[in-house]
Amino acid sequence: MRIALISNKTPDYQSGGIERYLREMVEALTDSGSQVDSILCAPALPVAIPEPYRAYDGAIFAGSAPMYLSCGNEIRALTHRLKCPKILAMVFPFEEVAFYLGRRVAARCAQEVASSGTQMQFIVVPSEYALRDFRAWCQNATLPVVIPHGGHTRIPASQSARLPSRLVSVSRGGPLAVHKNLDAVVSAMAEVRKVRPAAELLLIGRGDHEASPSAAGVRRIGAVSDSTRVDLVCSARAMVLPSAIESFGLSVAESLCLGTPVVALNAAAIPELVEHERNGLLIDPVRQVRIIDGVKLRHLRPDKASLTHSLLHVLSPDTPWTDMSEAAVLSVRDLSWQRTAEGYIRLLSGTS
Repeated sequence: MRIALISNKTPDYQSGGIERYLREMVEALTDSGSQVDSILCAPALPVAIPEPYRAYDGAIFAGSAPMYLSCGNEIRALTHRLKCPKILAMVFPFEEVAFYLGRRVAARCAQEVASSGTQMQFIVVPSEYALRDFRAWCQNATLPVVIPHGGHTRIPASQSARLPSRLVSVSRGGPLAVHKNLDAVVSAMAEVRKVRPAAELLLIGRGDHEASPSAAGVRRIGAVSDSTRVDLVCSARAMVLPSAIESFGLSVAESLCLGTPVVALNAAAIPELVEHERNGLLIDPVRQVRIIDGVKLRHLRPDKASLTHSLLHVLSPDTPWTDMSEAAVLSVRDLSWQRTAEGYIRLLSGTS
């Protein structure tokens, strides 16, 4: 099967969730025997199709909100020319668009997505939360199919020794990192170190977050290779990810696959992966207000006391950490990118 994978992003493990999704899908689809062409669809760039349109057996559209906001005509032209079965993969929630750009822009994005979706055979979302988000914004559109994303496909045979005082988190900087709430974790570390002075937090990723890199117990590692990232996650007592908006939670799933419990906010899709005190800990959210275009929007933040308590709890030698780690692996045993790719292939081939 020859598949066109169309996005305004490029496959990359070091960048955001959509880029990582694209990379994992290219590899999994290829491993399944498909030939995949990654096609860039971005503003002011001509869409270059490497093969005649009729050569494709299926197409997957998986871009961020700007692709639908700026390339609606190009998408509609592609869906018209590609006569093969097509999937619109929703890899971002409209809630996130509203959080940063306001509800009017989110509504326009939803309208473009719904319009594009009418020309495709299937719409796919990665979680029940994403399904609810889609239905809230695109009420008259085709009902999506839920196909979860995968976990980690490159689990090493031998892993680093766990360091009892180490925590890790994913750093993403810039104006689109506010919902990640990483500053709350950095702030909580000061309280944690009053009880456990040896506690450390490693920040992995390209992000240049506003939190001070010199905060006590916080080390910014920066961008690392895939293998180094796995090694660091495997060396930690827990992954800390208090994001308020996640369509799925790739870093959560990857950490659980590696047997690293997750401390996360009880919001969005995260509770579908993390079960409190079984494979991780869920932090109580506090509702704050964010104003975009004069409209009040909710901003879920981790309760400081709950966050600090959770970090101390997961670091405590009295916590049944081994049980939690084993439960983490078991909880995501059905998640794999191969299974995700097979679900897409079944839809495209009409065998679902």
